[in-house]
Amino acid sequence: MSYSKELIEIYKNAKNYKQYKQVAADFEWKPTTLSEIRNGRSTLPEHAALIIIEECSLDAPSVLAQLQLERAERTSTHEGKAAWRTIVQRLKGIAAILMLTIVFMQPSTEIRPFESNTQCRIMYKMFRILRIWFSKIKAVYQGERGPVAV
Repeated sequence: MSYSKELIEIYKNAKNYKQYKQVAADFEWKPTTLSEIRNGRSTLPEHAALIIIEECSLDAPSVLAQLQLERAERTSTHEGKAAWRTIVQRLKGIAAILMLTIVFMQPSTEIRPFESNTQCRIMYKMFRILRIWFSKIKAVYQGERGPVAV
């Protein structure tokens, strides 16, 4: 199931809608537009994602990052995939820095992200988002060039 479809399902359930044409009416879409998103031929537009985030009280950075990864998976050109490989390499460096920050912000020797201060919780959430990004981008490239170390 695509992430765009998951978001539409979340929105439909949050609004207690019974039919998808009710969702399409909220976004002023043709039924074919919604069908293309649900069948994986298209991704959810960013403006629609922002509305769903607001209506369903979702985490905006996480949702937008997942949507961007879904779009990246559709990149069919070699140059596009190479660009995403570069992004992954840069994000790996950021993740390492975040991990070290989390470790050194702890008041004790144990890592307990949800028992410490707010800053540490934020850093821990950012690290989790980056970890999800890595796993999804890694999955895209494993099929193309074999296993990739991430």
